[in-house]
Amino acid sequence: MSGSSLDGLDIALLDLVIPADKPGTRATITEPSLRQPDSRIVWNLIAATKVDLPEELKQSLKKTIHQVPSELIKTEQAFSIFVSEALMVFKDQYQVTNPSAVGIHGHTIIHSPEHCRSWQLLNGALVAERINETVISDFRMQDICMGGQGTPMAVIADRDLFPGYKYYLNLGGIANVSIRNNDEWTAYDICPCNQLLDHIAQQVGQDYDMGGKLAASGKPIKALLEKLNSNPFLQKAPPKSLDNGYSRTIIAENSALFNEHSTPDILRTLVDYIVHNIAAQVAVGDESVSMFVTGGGTFNSFLIEQLNEKLKKQFVSLHVPEENIIHYKEAILIAYAAQLRILNKPNFIPTATGASAAASGGSIFFPSSHTHG
Repeated sequence: MSGSSLDGLDIALLDLVIPADKPGTRATITEPSLRQPDSRIVWNLIAATKVDLPEELKQSLKKTIHQVPSELIKTEQAFSIFVSEALMVFKDQYQVTNPSAVGIHGHTIIHSPEHCRSWQLLNGALVAERINETVISDFRMQDICMGGQGTPMAVIADRDLFPGYKYYLNLGGIANVSIRNNDEWTAYDICPCNQLLDHIAQQVGQDYDMGGKLAASGKPIKALLEKLNSNPFLQKAPPKSLDNGYSRTIIAENSALFNEHSTPDILRTLVDYIVHNIAAQVAVGDESVSMFVTGGGTFNSFLIEQLNEKLKKQFVSLHVPEENIIHYKEAILIAYAAQLRILNKPNFIPTATGASAAASGGSIFFPSSHTHG
């Protein structure tokens, strides 16, 4: 998995057992530390690593939205070769033999469910040939063509891999949430998160605001906060999802205000914007519930402190898991989604995406050495 923040390629190796369905039963998966003796499905994270993107490739991926087709296919080839080489090193390092599948999300260029298209840049066939393994990619299209948003994918992992919480929050490039109401699930994008925070931090030569220290030293800008919170997407009912271009639009629309204020003040305002809109998704009740929080934004201490202060007034407690889960949850998700696809089992939840039925999404590429028939 490589996210929109372009901070690297996450690779996870899972030992995952999904028994065949039995009539009248429903399979469940639990986090290793919470596994029950009678669990029908078990999993372990055996190994994981992060591989930095070469700077030239990172810059090319940042420009994909503006590239003409002849440039775009060169970027796709370079990215696919990079992924292939990273996987080969990983296989050698951890002595991986005969994996059932290699799931690869790809780099999102365009996400437009209204046009039945979500494009994750990757040449799956090329990777399959180079690593000589079965590759599954292009996960989102099946759900989209069934009327869904194709996102969030994370809800399948939230439900099956990390049970026991009411809310599941991912603080990635875009903040999204999965919500459990008994056996019903909803999930959707909330607002941009690290995409905005990192962009502003990069204006002063930092890759990101480490620990939220810059934001903590700033003061909220009322006019900017009001403008950010007036965007129609925030009031739209789910299912709903955001394209990466949404953040670019916000940056362009607020460039005048950004230019008038200091970096700490802008970052503080963005933290307030993110916290406010996350809290707006939480139903206020008189019963304590918990929220499972992952994604790169969990390392922004100031953001987490502000979110905790806000949510505890709504009887919601935050649970931040161990670092391996924070770092590699999305890679774990893609591995799980790939295995479900191999078994032709649903890897999307239609109540979350808005699809007409549960989709088993993903294009499967067998290497030429694969025996067909």
